Amino acid sequence: MTDIEPLPSDEFHQERILQDFLTDDGVWTTVYCSGDLTLFAGFAPLSSVPELLKKYAWDVRIGSGGPSLWEDSSGELGYCRSGGSHGVEPIAIIQDHMGVLPRMLPQLLQEFCLYHNLWHADGNVYKRLTDDGTAEIACEVGEDLVRIRTKLLRQFQAASQLVLIKYVDSIVATAGSHHCGSPVLDREIRGEEHFLRLFVRENESTNDKFSLLTGKKVILPPSRSECGQWPFARQEDVEFQEFVIGETPEGDPIKSTCDPDALDNHFDLNPGAPHYLTPVYFSSDVLDRYYSDPKYEVRDGYLACGGLWGVRVDNNHPEHVMVWLGDLGRDLPEKERHHWLTHNVFVPDGIPSETAIRRQLLGQWADADSPAWRLQAAYTRFRNDWAAEWGWDLFRDPDDDDPQLLACLRVPPRGGDTEFGEQVKALHRLLVESINTRQLKSELLASEKDEKSIALLERWLDHNAHQQREQDVGYLRKINDLRNVGEHRAGSKRKQVFQKHQIADDRREAISALFEEAISLLDSLGKIQVETIIEQR
Repeated sequence: MTDIEPLPSDEFHQERILQDFLTDDGVWTTVYCSGDLTLFAGFAPLSSVPELLKKYAWDVRIGSGGPSLWEDSSGELGYCRSGGSHGVEPIAIIQDHMGVLPRMLPQLLQEFCLYHNLWHADGNVYKRLTDDGTAEIACEVGEDLVRIRTKLLRQFQAASQLVLIKYVDSIVATAGSHHCGSPVLDREIRGEEHFLRLFVRENESTNDKFSLLTGKKVILPPSRSECGQWPFARQEDVEFQEFVIGETPEGDPIKSTCDPDALDNHFDLNPGAPHYLTPVYFSSDVLDRYYSDPKYEVRDGYLACGGLWGVRVDNNHPEHVMVWLGDLGRDLPEKERHHWLTHNVFVPDGIPSETAIRRQLLGQWADADSPAWRLQAAYTRFRNDWAAEWGWDLFRDPDDDDPQLLACLRVPPRGGDTEFGEQVKALHRLLVESINTRQLKSELLASEKDEKSIALLERWLDHNAHQQREQDVGYLRKINDLRNVGEHRAGSKRKQVFQKHQIADDRREAISALFEEAISLLDSLGKIQVETIIEQR
């Protein structure tokens, strides 16, 4: 806060407004406010500060800020990018369409938005992606109020080395103040970084009063190292958590930092320290939050958040997930590591899956161990091969075009009935609901009334003399039966269906078995073209 000579304490001397204006901003900075208290703000070159502080008058008008032509004293035309004096560019750009078109929300200076890569869809909020993929609110925009996170303004100032100028125009008046003519106070309030003027007028006969506080203050830019971007990202402030990597004979956990620069490697970077490729284990439910949020992608051997970050994971083991110690520190954002730390476990005699060893250590091509990953790969490959061979899709895209449907196939860490039902539902949508009934009907000479998808496929397979028709159709009917009783948590019907199809009490084992059968189904259906050719011969 800037110290100033005290003012009389009545509201017309606007002491509180003056102090608030000169006080450093908090989390938010208001760059536009319309009303009796009007605030505005802009950026200007550092070299313009002496000229800016020569007068208290505003250097830019609300509604200016767009490019325009201007004429100098000699009559020569020039082009101006923004409407302010001394290179001042408004942060909030207010457009006026003279009441002919609906009023628009204020726009933000594009250079500022692009610097922070702000996201703005319909609505009053601009968002900024943090390194871990969190979308935090950066700006709030209303018709009469625009405020921006102060740290983002300072970071932009640091990068551009521009001055932030804040303007104020505050009126306090009584109803009859337009008759006020006698001056009570006319005072300049000056400092190294501000210049304001306070006018107070009154009508002694009616006791009406009018006061106006107007002026500006400048906020100098921080050093460029505070810009929050490369090459000045604050790596020294990053916390590298310690993860359990072993156990003492007494049963105490052995922990190690995940800072990649503090670990050893094949080139003896830090002899005696744990190796970069030390396996660290986590309970399988560590991945639950990523399956439930579409901004993340969990795939065979890899976890990613869009293009922001990605880390190699060994998710081919049914009981746990493994990540190399150094990858935790190098590839996961700090906030994400806090989540992983809560799921960190010690696995006695734990070793990475054969798939992870072959892929990540030996650099070999290797199929997944988990039936869920193998099914996802087989389903994608089958659809591509079938379309190439037949010219149409046997399994259509889901009706809601859900891109996460195939990716949600997994052997869940908790083998409960709810998780089992979710996986059966996904299989049903992929293998039963998606059957291309329209194309199958066109391939057959006649169709029966109200013929369902599985029965229609069965006739088509019979028409093409498919050798494993009964087995394949039997599996699809099993999935259909399980789906139909999936909503019932108990009851004789559900028990009968489970017994009929020999569903194991261990629901994780049962899901794995269904995935394996689905892989066999796709492999069998993929041979139909060859069978047809042989039959024709």
